[in-house]
Amino acid sequence: MVIIVTPQGQLANRLFHAGQFIANAIDYHYRLFHLSFEEYYPDYSEQLKLSSIQKYIRFVNINNKLFKWVIRLLIWIIRHISTFNNGSFLFFCYINIPAGSWRNKVSYDLISPTFIKKTKKITFIDGWEFSNECLLKKHRDVIVDIFKPNSGFRLETDQIIARFRKEYDVIVGVHIRRGDYKNFDHGVYYYEDHLYKERMQQVVQFPVLASKNILFLLCSDEKVDTGYYDGFHTSYSQRHYIVDLLLLSACDLIIGPPSTFSMWASFYGVVPICQLMSGNQKISIDSFKVYGS
Repeated sequence: MVIIVTPQGQLANRLFHAGQFIANAIDYHYRLFHLSFEEYYPDYSEQLKLSSIQKYIRFVNINNKLFKWVIRLLIWIIRHISTFNNGSFLFFCYINIPAGSWRNKVSYDLISPTFIKKTKKITFIDGWEFSNECLLKKHRDVIVDIFKPNSGFRLETDQIIARFRKEYDVIVGVHIRRGDYKNFDHGVYYYEDHLYKERMQQVVQFPVLASKNILFLLCSDEKVDTGYYDGFHTSYSQRHYIVDLLLLSACDLIIGPPSTFSMWASFYGVVPICQLMSGNQKISIDSFKVYGS
C-alpha cells in the first residue's frame, strides 16, 4: 500500500505526481491512497467518486482541520525519526524526495525493485521527484479518464471550442505563465509579452500553416493586455483555471514556458507542445511534440 501524504505544487503538478503512482500501482498491483488533493477534489469529484476509479486510487477527501493537523504531525515525526534509520520501519516505510531545480533534478525510480519491495508494506510518500514516465505513457488512457474534470467544465469548454472551430482553421494555445514564475528559478521563464508575440509571429510563418485562418487562444494566471497582440486573431477571457486547462488541451498546438500546466494539457488532449526554454528560442513545426508520447 502506498499513501501520498503531502501536496506537491499546484494542480498540474499534483495530477502528474499522482499519475506516476497510479500507473505504477496498475502495473505492480498495490493499493494507492492520496491525502493531499482536497482543494482540487471538488473540480474532479464526479469522476473520482466512481467505483471503477477507486480500484486504482482512493482520494481521501476529509476536509477537517483536526485530521490535517494529525497527518502533518505524523509526517513531521516520521520525517525526523527516518533520519536515523533511512525511512525503514517494521510495518511501514517513509520516502522523502524533495524538489530540485527544474534543470538539475534527480528522480526516484518507481520501477526499481527497491521501491516495489517497499510497497508490500505501508509506504508514505513525501516529496516531488518521483519518476515513472514509461508507465505513465503506457497507462495514459486510464490516467486521463481518472482526471476528467466535472461535466460543467467540459460542457463550457466544448461550447467555446465549437464556436471557434466554425471560424478558424487552426487554434494555437498560448500559455502565458506569470504569477510564481517571477521568482521560480530566478525568473528565467517569466517572459514578457513581446516574446510571446515574437513566437506567435514565427507560428504564422510555418509553411504548413500558410493560408490558414489561425486563432491564438491566450491563457494566463494574470490579466492579459490583449491590445499588445493586435495584428493576430486572439481570444482571451479570465476563466476558471480548469476551463483554461481544457481549452489548451483542445487546441491544435500549444506554446508556452516549461510548465506542468500546459504539459498536462498536451498529455491530456494529445496536443503537440513547444516549450519555450529561452527568450531567444527560434521555433518551427518540428519543435512541437506531444508530452509523454
